[in-house]
Amino acid sequence: MEAQQSIAERDLLVMQQIRPSISDEFTIEDADGNIVGNIISTDSTQPRSSKSPCKFDVVDADGSVVIHVSAMQNFGRDAYSVNHPDGALLAGVKERYACFVREMSIEPVDEAPMTLHGSFLDRQFKVKSADGDALVASSARGRPSLAIGPAGRGRYALAFETSASEIQRLAVLGGMVALDLMDQKAAASANSWA
Repeated sequence: MEAQQSIAERDLLVMQQIRPSISDEFTIEDADGNIVGNIISTDSTQPRSSKSPCKFDVVDADGSVVIHVSAMQNFGRDAYSVNHPDGALLAGVKERYACFVREMSIEPVDEAPMTLHGSFLDRQFKVKSADGDALVASSARGRPSLAIGPAGRGRYALAFETSASEIQRLAVLGGMVALDLMDQKAAASANSWA
């Protein structure tokens, strides 16, 4: 029997949100629609819009933890840590100031930094090396709709370049979890003013 391919070895991951209007939890599917992993909350008692840290695990199909993602308390832009299963820091993720676009830095501990850049409105993102020369991954999502929740985060594809290293793939995956948390926090903030 052939060994199951790890999430970090796949060039295409399809994220499918579970209960879109009330959850940041996702199943992770391969190109054929087979579930190959999950993103699960590990602090479900904390409200997502609070300043309390939010913690998520990305797990392979066999249930083994691939990475931990945690929001870090700060008073500026959102920041997250992406950690190996043993707790060692894999990467830091920070939101950057930008007008009409979404931008984040993804900084692996052992590799060159990367930048996520894309349009908030059409929900398409690219992750490149910080110098902008090398594409690492891209993401495409559907437009926001009532059917998939107020932030339109119900389903998206994350495609990695075949040259992306395992560390880059895991850091980008953690960055995408952080991006979804930032989107939910922004939606909750907007709703509190309504």
